[in-house]
Amino acid sequence: MDPEVTSLLDQIENCRNEFALGYLDEAAAMKKLHAAAHGLCRALEGPADIFERVCYQVCESTVLLPNYAFWQVEDGLILRSNGPQSLDELAAATGADGVLLVHLLTWDFNRSFDVLSPVWNKLPAYLATHNYQNPTHAMDVAFHAAHNTNYNFIQFLATKPDLNRSLQTYLSGFNEGLINWMDFYPVEKKLVAGARQDPDAIMFVDIGGGMGYETVALKKRFPHLPGRCVVQDLPNNIQGQELAAGVETMAHDYFTPQPLKGARVYYLRYILQNWDSVHCGQILRHIRNAMNPSYSTILINQWVMPTQHATSFAAHEDLNMMATFGATQRTEQQMRVMLERAGLRLAHIWRPAADLQSECIVEAVVDST
Repeated sequence: MDPEVTSLLDQIENCRNEFALGYLDEAAAMKKLHAAAHGLCRALEGPADIFERVCYQVCESTVLLPNYAFWQVEDGLILRSNGPQSLDELAAATGADGVLLVHLLTWDFNRSFDVLSPVWNKLPAYLATHNYQNPTHAMDVAFHAAHNTNYNFIQFLATKPDLNRSLQTYLSGFNEGLINWMDFYPVEKKLVAGARQDPDAIMFVDIGGGMGYETVALKKRFPHLPGRCVVQDLPNNIQGQELAAGVETMAHDYFTPQPLKGARVYYLRYILQNWDSVHCGQILRHIRNAMNPSYSTILINQWVMPTQHATSFAAHEDLNMMATFGATQRTEQQMRVMLERAGLRLAHIWRPAADLQSECIVEAVVDST
């Protein structure tokens, strides 16, 4: 038997034993099993399997996506469902033909590709016309060629309310099955202990927080959390939102000075990965200028790319950031340099145990040296 196959089978067996002996919890065991099983599937592929995977995956993103009946299935039923739905229920809820739904729901994809798939299709030609230079500016990437626009991605979505709403809904469930940052970051020790108790104290500022899912989850997990929790985003993203009790909203563009001073935490999720180094520096400096150096912390919730053995999902996301934003999923060293240039210091990287796919927490503080 092929040595790679043997090794992967051993990894699966070892994972089973570690779980049985209590060395791994269920979530960590599932992640390790998934990684080993995924590798095993690839190792067992023959030429015909590879051909099918490479050639027909395009169908998922470019042929099937522009079907609004399926969008209605997701918006109107699947994402709100607490359990399985029959084909008859899906057809009744959407008005779509049941046979058509069978065709569409056989494929595993999400509506975000309606924006991103054209970008990936344009990427080879874009790179060729740019002499295969790495794109590093948000206003000159494959995204612009694909959508014939002079807007960056965020500005483009602001002109497409349906797509923007769809993206926000997609992101709300993006972490399903992954380890949440509150499961491994010591919230009680790092945030609650020593926090100000006065009514005007600001505990948590969710910058670019969209529909506020992370802040609402934080308040639900830690209802005794002192101080104000505020979700900031562009007006079109937060207008009319009524979040959970104790969660405020504020219209704010993170490229402008941060109006909330001295907060305990400034939280960034899926923000810095979307911007090149120059734009990231602007965002971070505005936050740094609002921080209390002896009290405030920045928490950056995203992937930290390893220098080798990156997961396929992280690699796909890195490619996506390049094509859409001229940005990247950064390594630890790239994070460190980016923070230092903004007058900050990387204090610690918190990682979920035995899980390479879930996001990390990069903790940054004011560099007082």
